[in-house]
Amino acid sequence: MKKYFIVVNKMAQKSKAEVIWATIKDSLDSRNIDYFVKYTTDNLNATKITTRFIKNLSRKDYEDYVIIAIGGNGTLVDTLNGIKNAGVYDFPLAFIPVGFDNAFAKGIGLSFDPLVALDQILNTTYPTYYDIGKYREVLRNKKGYFLNSFGIGMDAFITNIYNKKKKRRFFKKGFLAFLTSSIEAYFNQEAFSTTLRVSNSYQFFKRSYVVNIANHPYFEGNISLSPFANVRDHNLDLMIIENMHFLRYLIFIFNLYFKKQIPDKKFHRFKDNQIHLIIRSLEFVQIDGEEQGSHYLDIYFTSEKYPFWFDINSVPILKRK
Repeated sequence: MKKYFIVVNKMAQKSKAEVIWATIKDSLDSRNIDYFVKYTTDNLNATKITTRFIKNLSRKDYEDYVIIAIGGNGTLVDTLNGIKNAGVYDFPLAFIPVGFDNAFAKGIGLSFDPLVALDQILNTTYPTYYDIGKYREVLRNKKGYFLNSFGIGMDAFITNIYNKKKKRRFFKKGFLAFLTSSIEAYFNQEAFSTTLRVSNSYQFFKRSYVVNIANHPYFEGNISLSPFANVRDHNLDLMIIENMHFLRYLIFIFNLYFKKQIPDKKFHRFKDNQIHLIIRSLEFVQIDGEEQGSHYLDIYFTSEKYPFWFDINSVPILKRK
């Protein structure tokens, strides 16, 4: 029987994660599940906690453990990066979503109900492989992984504004919050040049506004930025939007939120396993909905398989809702 190392972000969804963890803990204890838990109040600390735990294991224990992240998208991807930073073994990774926008959970069919998601984990007998995105940034000599998307420009600017709104006490997510964040980003985002190398050829875009590399369809919560992205096709979806006048932008935002296709000759889509981007101006960056500041970029993206510990179909569809 598997043992579980659990990383709990107690601050996720304005500290609701701590209450949810108490319920999960009761369920684990009642089933006599063998687990070890560490708490964090910061996503980046999840990376350090996970790496430290793995490095303290003996090699003979590697195959005994599954690692579970309890929190939002940031907690999940930082736990993944902690596993990768240890550099010894791809431990199966599970997730109980407790964030505002659980895009990865939605992308694979994991329940948003914590106890149902726990059943999908504990019912598992072998790992399922899903794609993850990998990036290597040359200028800062930095590498890492993402599960949802890596965004540059407008979508990262929207994320920056939207995340600030989420910290407000009376924040209510929904179309109005998304629309106001989007309009604020539009009037502050300038066009930038992008050099792209994909499928062994170069392309140049002089007036980019959105550059987004997606691993699955969902950008935030129910918002689908890349409807053709698939966590099992071993490719990444790249979207570049240029020449964004205000009417085109409003059409883009409405179509994006209400999951409509976006037919426009200025919306460029690519699907590949090897993507190279060069951006020579300071632009906002987001990784899985977590803002990363502004950077110049010379960056390579690839896709690889990773073992996750879910049996999605072990729970009836109606119960997963």
